[in-house]
Amino acid sequence: MLCRFATAFSLFALFGTFATAAEFRDDTKVATKTAPVVSRTAESLATVDQQIWIDPVTGEVHTKPVKVPTKTSGGGTLALPSDSPEPEQEPQSLYDHFDPADGSKAMLNAYLLAQLSMTVYSDATSEAAFEEDLIDRLDPQGIEEGNIDVIMNDDTGTEAAAFTIGDTLVIAFRGTSSEGTNNINPYVDATTDLNDDPWPIEINNKKFFVHLGFWDSVDSVYPWVLARALDAHASGKKVWLTGHSLGAARATLAATRLHYSDEIPVDGLMTFGSPKVGDENFAAFCHDKGADDWSLQQVTTRFVVSGDPATTFPEKEQIGINFLTGWVYYQHIGRTITIFPFDNGGDFMIIPGETNFTPTAAQWIGFLSGAGHSEHMWYDDALLEEVREDDQFNAIEAMVMEHEAVAQ
Repeated sequence: MLCRFATAFSLFALFGTFATAAEFRDDTKVATKTAPVVSRTAESLATVDQQIWIDPVTGEVHTKPVKVPTKTSGGGTLALPSDSPEPEQEPQSLYDHFDPADGSKAMLNAYLLAQLSMTVYSDATSEAAFEEDLIDRLDPQGIEEGNIDVIMNDDTGTEAAAFTIGDTLVIAFRGTSSEGTNNINPYVDATTDLNDDPWPIEINNKKFFVHLGFWDSVDSVYPWVLARALDAHASGKKVWLTGHSLGAARATLAATRLHYSDEIPVDGLMTFGSPKVGDENFAAFCHDKGADDWSLQQVTTRFVVSGDPATTFPEKEQIGINFLTGWVYYQHIGRTITIFPFDNGGDFMIIPGETNFTPTAAQWIGFLSGAGHSEHMWYDDALLEEVREDDQFNAIEAMVMEHEAVAQ
């Protein structure tokens, strides 16, 4: 796995490293009010007084005078309706299958976003190297050079990449890494994770507390995020955010600011192994309608592996040092999909819904030690299994496996 933890800070690296739409068939029917419809001669063109096209999906009837081009075949001519719908273009690469409407391809979407969330873990120590690394791994899967933009902030350790995928902009945030990618402080992510003091925020006259470390981390790169989201929205693109672990927390707060403070509609927020980022008032605020009259709660999906300690943190934190001020209890947002691992992560069951659990001592040890084979690192494996076991995705299995070879 790409996420690796420094030994000296292993106890502090708390956040390391989803029926396809029916195929459109061109059942176009052509009829005329006069006969013959087409003179079967070797002429290159045939004139039809009126052409009627019946939309096979809606049943609408379209009539207009038209000169129908024909092509010669076996000595005859075949009519080619001039206003027939263009056939759907077959996806040529893996990320062509991403569905920004998040309809019936939800699990495939989840797998693709989980992969992007893991791919942004990089050992690169400069933005140029970071971008080149992503291009090398994602270009074969349909995200080409020119459709990838990155940012790295040495002060907070925040790293993110913006991917243009068809008519969608996906911004993926990197999770905790102490591999030395930060030129100033390689352990700054651990500091961010542990800085869970409640920080007061007010948006749209609503007040709540958020995790200070997560907020500062996002704040350091937010102008970059906003600029790319504004450009995408202005050009008619949908905006999605995603991330794993600390990256999920960063994505959640960035989505909140876009959707509510700057009125850029967030069409999707999908997170994997996310910690909690705000208090109960923050969770309630995310039910408010924001840009384009929908709430962030409506478009947020949170994947959690049962037993992943990261998803239980933080539980509560005192406000300041005055015991009389009480405690802030952190909560999750969005609909939850729980992944139940079996056979030590070799098999999975995925069920919508929240499941309360208390991580075992062994799970905490595996998580805190930075071991790659732990619940915190099983998201992409579980979603890959879900995608491969569904018959409707057989046609793209080769693409999926090729991507695994490139991205892992």
